[in-house]
Amino acid sequence: MSKTTKLVIVTVILTLTANLAFAQEPTTLEGWYKLGYEQIRKKQYDAAAKSFTECIRLNAKADGCFRGRATAHLFLKDNEKALADAGQAITLNPKDDISYTVRGDVYKRLEKYQLAVADYSSAIGLKPSAVLYYARGSVYAGLKNYQAAVDDNTKALSLKPDLHNAYGNRGDAYFDSGKYALAIVDFTKFIQSNPNSIAAAYLQRGRAYAELNKNQEAINDYTKVISLDPKSGWAYNNRGFVYEKLKKYDEAIADFSKAIEIDPKTAMFFRNRGNAYYNQKKYDQAIVDLKKAIEIDPKFSWAYNNLGNVYFRQKNYSEALKNFGKAIENSTNYPIAHYNSGLVYRDQKNYEKAVESFSKAIEQNDKYVEAYKERGDAYKDLNKYNEALNDFTKNIELEPTNADHYVDRGAVYDRMKNPQKSFEDNTKALQLNPKHAIAYFNVGVYYYNDKKDNQQALNNYTKSIASNPKYANAYFARSVIYCEQGKSDLAQKDEQMATTNGWKMTKTCASKTGSVADQLQKDIAPKTESDFDLARKDITAKKYADAFAKAEKIFNATTSKSSSKGYSLSIIAGDLLKDKQIDYAKKLLIKVLSLTDIEDSTRTNSTFMLGNIYFTEKNHAKAHEYYNKIPDNLDARKNNIKVYYQENNWKEAAALTISTLEILSQKYYSAPTPYEKQTWFTAANQFLKETWGLANDFAAKPDAKAEALLIYKAMAKVIPTASADGKTVAAKIKEMEGK
Repeated sequence: MSKTTKLVIVTVILTLTANLAFAQEPTTLEGWYKLGYEQIRKKQYDAAAKSFTECIRLNAKADGCFRGRATAHLFLKDNEKALADAGQAITLNPKDDISYTVRGDVYKRLEKYQLAVADYSSAIGLKPSAVLYYARGSVYAGLKNYQAAVDDNTKALSLKPDLHNAYGNRGDAYFDSGKYALAIVDFTKFIQSNPNSIAAAYLQRGRAYAELNKNQEAINDYTKVISLDPKSGWAYNNRGFVYEKLKKYDEAIADFSKAIEIDPKTAMFFRNRGNAYYNQKKYDQAIVDLKKAIEIDPKFSWAYNNLGNVYFRQKNYSEALKNFGKAIENSTNYPIAHYNSGLVYRDQKNYEKAVESFSKAIEQNDKYVEAYKERGDAYKDLNKYNEALNDFTKNIELEPTNADHYVDRGAVYDRMKNPQKSFEDNTKALQLNPKHAIAYFNVGVYYYNDKKDNQQALNNYTKSIASNPKYANAYFARSVIYCEQGKSDLAQKDEQMATTNGWKMTKTCASKTGSVADQLQKDIAPKTESDFDLARKDITAKKYADAFAKAEKIFNATTSKSSSKGYSLSIIAGDLLKDKQIDYAKKLLIKVLSLTDIEDSTRTNSTFMLGNIYFTEKNHAKAHEYYNKIPDNLDARKNNIKVYYQENNWKEAAALTISTLEILSQKYYSAPTPYEKQTWFTAANQFLKETWGLANDFAAKPDAKAEALLIYKAMAKVIPTASADGKTVAAKIKEMEGK
């Protein structure tokens, strides 16, 4: 097999004189030719090369002599001379399949796989054979064209069912393409038919079993290899890897140690033993082994990453970052090292740097669920809630049946003071996982705080505890309700369970005096509603003046941060806008924008809403003023175009439309990740549809035709010319130019 057996040269050699003996030196071309092949048969390659040279001396156009000498040079591993002679043979006789085969063998050895494929294909075209399909299949494997490798080895077996190595090569191709079950079938056939390479075949089949988590079968195969070849370090290593996966760390370490004893110069064996020590929390021994792996191979990114993990576990953050950095330095694409760096920054509460590292991990792997989750949490800690929502929503797209992602997003909605959305996400989580303790707890909080439904809250806290009997939060929350209900015995039992599982109890139900509910409001579960909550309730009750008064109170508070004020006021303003309370909303938004140090997202949203208010009031100058303050906001640009349209200002409307098309196109082509590229593609595609309608509208106006033509031409720059839409736009341009 290509991964486990020696390279077999597949050149078809015509041994024309298999049993001839030469008593004296030949004098004819035919004599030298026959002698050369007899010498190749006897592995006398230097002598064969000299014989074919004599053959060529007698006739410089004898293609067979060049082919023979190329064959001798092939076996002598003189690749340059072999290529030259095979090339000359092909020039003299372009229909000689053997010369193509010899040259293909040389290219294969040199790992010039495309050239090898071309030569083997030429040979197959002239004289197809099983051995040629087998040879080309092994080259396709080198090119990672695994399906072509499978097809060629299958063809080889159809022509020659006893070409057993083809089972091995096809098995390798199946393995490398992730089709492990099919690989096992082929390796088994190889084992049954080719006892000479049986140890290597068991090793390969063991790897396939391990990939399918058929761990005992993998162990059995690796053990068989060891019985056949006790010096197989990789058999011990691979078996150790399976033991480690099964958390049988002592057995794993014993196997890795045996592999090291057999071959102390293989870095991987030290890395693997070091990682097993790490899993046993034997950090000092892990560090020794991982440093040894790096000493053997100074560019071993995997070992650097593992060493970083050890230091991270020890909270030696500087050494952890240093080693994760080395892993990244020595590997152009290593998302897990960026991810691990992000975890370090997260633990250091350096959330900006954490976001940076997680983003790099996502750039290299746009389906990295764990990185989106951690980046979302970091954004949440930075109060960048929209960005956090995007990351958790992305995880829902990637894993729509994973309840955890809905719980994560629900937590962000909770921070954004949108309890209904949080409730909906946690409810969805419970549909996907009816035993999700945190989701039950969050639903209970919703009923307790927002619906004032203590019985529903109690039911959900109880389900949370049933799902996770060690969930301290749920015990404490349930104790609060029991205490309010005067069930002090039940409350005390839950308090005790909460404390046992890590809750820090500041005041118990038994210590309360007077009204239990009153004391709880002060000490355990304060339920005095904030001005923000009360303002939103006033809006629901259509008490708009009261809501505005409470919003002003928030604005004038001296204890709140500007960022918190701004966010709360922008939410209240948005609620007022939904109820068409334009004056109140406008006054609040002006107050928001007068604050310093508010979040960029809050400033952008508030500016956009204020622009929309002025647009609605047909105060076009003010609408332009506010839309122009957020030029990167696509919705603001769209509305600004609409304002220009209302003013019959075709020139400015067209100019802004064209610049927006250019920006969207640039954003699409410069997007660093496939996810971002898809996002910009969707935005650009939608805007193009709107632009098409605007251009057609302009084209129907006598005084806007020039602007329509400019828009069509701008569209033509971003729509593929050969597409149906591209042809339609081109036809419009041609029509308007009168061509």
